[in-house]
Amino acid sequence: MQIGFHTSISGGLNQPFEQAIDFGANTLQVFSKSPRNWSLPQYSQQEFEKWKEARQQTKIKWGIVHSIYLVNLGKPPQEAIKDQKAVLFDLYFGDQLGFDFVNTHLGKSAGKRTTKQTMENMKKNIEEILQKASEHNLKPQFLRENTAGQWSEIWWDFDQLKEFHHGYMQGLPIGYCLDTAHLRGAWRDIGNWEEILSRLDEAIGVKNIKAIHLNDSKAPLGSRLDRHANLWYWFIGWEKLLKVRDWAVKNDLLVIIETPDSSLRSQELEFLTRATKWDLSWLAQQQKNFQKNILKKFENLV
Repeated sequence: MQIGFHTSISGGLNQPFEQAIDFGANTLQVFSKSPRNWSLPQYSQQEFEKWKEARQQTKIKWGIVHSIYLVNLGKPPQEAIKDQKAVLFDLYFGDQLGFDFVNTHLGKSAGKRTTKQTMENMKKNIEEILQKASEHNLKPQFLRENTAGQWSEIWWDFDQLKEFHHGYMQGLPIGYCLDTAHLRGAWRDIGNWEEILSRLDEAIGVKNIKAIHLNDSKAPLGSRLDRHANLWYWFIGWEKLLKVRDWAVKNDLLVIIETPDSSLRSQELEFLTRATKWDLSWLAQQQKNFQKNILKKFENLV
């Protein structure tokens, strides 16, 4: 199983690996910089070498660099210069550190463009990014992530995805990252996993899915809200999440947890690596312990 979580590099480039060891993860996802500003940091080659050495010592496999939240490749290329630079920096950062993927959210119309114009802009921006990445021999694969359809985000339904992939992305070496919380916000019940896979195969080909963001959700079904929640006791629940986990493991996909309360990570990782339908007694006890922790946190807030 390639299962890990999103972690911060704010405490230094070695911190993600130290956290992965502490929690028992064997892969991870990071931002290359602060996710809420455009400034690009300066890393020395010595820092990169220390990171690569740390990765080799911990035997961490695969990994994703997640682009900052500000990136919107749905803008016209002349307006998306900073967006392109941010993604190219992530590709450079990931290449230096041996990460396999750079993941970016799909674009937004921002109330200024039609869906078709937004997709046309995305195609142009992605082509320019991939061209520059090829010129510099940057190796990470570029992934696009599904959305919940919040605000003016596109690709929250399968018809949009099919139009985007077949009409604009054909021939480009991109992959996709699938987020379970976003699927729920976009009116997709994970309980109907086989149906979801069938629709995804028609839209993009499931072979093009390279990673899973496995998150529970606080969002009502079809609300088009992006509300991540810690695993197994919110609206999606453990049975449905295990369906996705089993499919991801069977297909050797990277699985990343992006849940909000990091103090519960060790329990979540244990849940994903141990829980099976044949071991429900262990799962029931873990869920009981998990809920006790949640109640304690609420008590402390009162």
